[in-house]
Amino acid sequence: MEYANIKTTSISIAQKAKQLNITQEVISKAIGASQSQVSRVFSGRSKRTSRVFVAICNYVNKYQSGVTTEMVSRNHELLEAIASVWDGSERQSNALASVIRTLGLVMNNNEQPVIETKAVKNK
Repeated sequence: MEYANIKTTSISIAQKAKQLNITQEVISKAIGASQSQVSRVFSGRSKRTSRVFVAICNYVNKYQSGVTTEMVSRNHELLEAIASVWDGSERQSNALASVIRTLGLVMNNNEQPVIETKAVKNK
């Protein structure tokens, strides 16, 4: 991305954050960056698209639009994971929903959960 486009995008995303009442502090905590890094991006002083730049853009854009049920329904990986463990009962659907929401809280606090995967052998 050219510097002029980076600057334009930075200022645009800063304006969008302001319209949505998202503070630099909230963004910095959500993406695991310092408030000064967020400020630098918002002011257009970034000369390249860093990890922080991309994370800020993604956070503000997701915050604005949110994740819709339609987006979830198109995510085959997520649907297959749920189908592989859910027994169809309301009790278990509530338990799975609780686990997912808890994981969301953990991930929003920038803690990366330890997830072990095991290969499944076809017999």
